[in-house]
Amino acid sequence: MSYQTVFTAYLDANKVFIDLNFLPSTVTYTFMLTIKNQTPQTLYFKVVLNIPNWSISSPSGGALGSVSAGSSANFTVTISRANPNAETVDSGTMVVEAYTDSNYTNKVGSASLPVTITFENTEAWTNVLIDNFDDGTSQGWSGGTVTSGLSIEAGGYSYQTPEVSGATTEKSISKSVTLPTGSKARITFYFVLKARNVYSSTLTAYLNYIKLLVNDTEVSRMGTVISLSVAGNTTVYTSPWYKVTFDLTPYVGQTITIALVFGFNVPYNFYLSAFVDRIVIAVT
Repeated sequence: MSYQTVFTAYLDANKVFIDLNFLPSTVTYTFMLTIKNQTPQTLYFKVVLNIPNWSISSPSGGALGSVSAGSSANFTVTISRANPNAETVDSGTMVVEAYTDSNYTNKVGSASLPVTITFENTEAWTNVLIDNFDDGTSQGWSGGTVTSGLSIEAGGYSYQTPEVSGATTEKSISKSVTLPTGSKARITFYFVLKARNVYSSTLTAYLNYIKLLVNDTEVSRMGTVISLSVAGNTTVYTSPWYKVTFDLTPYVGQTITIALVFGFNVPYNFYLSAFVDRIVIAVT
């Protein structure tokens, strides 16, 4: 059988942009991989990475597990490489393989998904706008609140989305900007999650995705799920800082409204919000 009759698979992003500023020595990126099993039997899936310089960090050995007959499932695949410390492009494929057995011996199909990962020093580009909120103002952003105490920079400020509790919902922050004319444009930002669990037992909340909207239309999405399990009666819990880059190239030379949308899934008695910092809009 050809893989088209066995399953379909797609990534939340096949073009990834990573800003070089403040990167750790080992760089990781997590994809959301969606697989639909189109056969009348359970299949087992694994991924094989063919991107120079990168290796699979998770899942172990690339083994994803099973998808029931006629069902769809989402998987996260984390890859890593050493920090290149200079602008470069890594291109290759992520190959998804389907097997009829959990030992991954009887392969019945495969799909090759193209991936391009571009490292860029956007803060050195021709036109750079940095909103770090360190003057204590919103710097033109709406939908949230400027706050101190959480910042990617020591002693700085950040911009907090409203808290979510007992709901699956979205919270967004937005700003209107005029992009200069250029050959490419990006928006890069940091975010951290902060939670309060006022229940007596451990609860878990999720950030399901982050979307980029331009003029109220979704143009990009980071589909990786981030979960926070917090012990009972824990008043504050903060996740690590994460960094995201989205492409704005189609909008160079235009005045647009940008919205960063956070998709939350939060139980009752649990309060979750995102803090955004050092938003860089760069054009070259």
